[in-house]
Amino acid sequence: MRNLTTVVSDILNPFPIDGRSKTNPTFSDNTFYNATLLVPKGTIEKYKATEGWKDFIFIEENPNETGILSILYDNDIREIHSLYGEKYTTLSKGINIIKMKNGTVKKVLVK
Repeated sequence: MRNLTTVVSDILNPFPIDGRSKTNPTFSDNTFYNATLLVPKGTIEKYKATEGWKDFIFIEENPNETGILSILYDNDIREIHSLYGEKYTTLSKGINIIKMKNGTVKKVLVK
């Protein structure tokens, strides 16, 4: 791992990592000094404030980020509604309100 040039993290709320520990470092000093850490849009300041991640000299937003935060599976969906409360059986164009079987609610945009 000494010659990494790019590290990509998709973590929206970075947790501390053991960046430079003597016994089990997550990355080498060479990586911290030379590699670019690519992070999700809008999270640079979080990474700069989080132990371990803040050791990267170069932190940038990931230009290849798709914006997809999760994937929905049909068997996870309990109900689909429009913004106006109409109940649907499938996703439709526009914003869909989805009630998941685990009790969470998501807003999904379909283009």
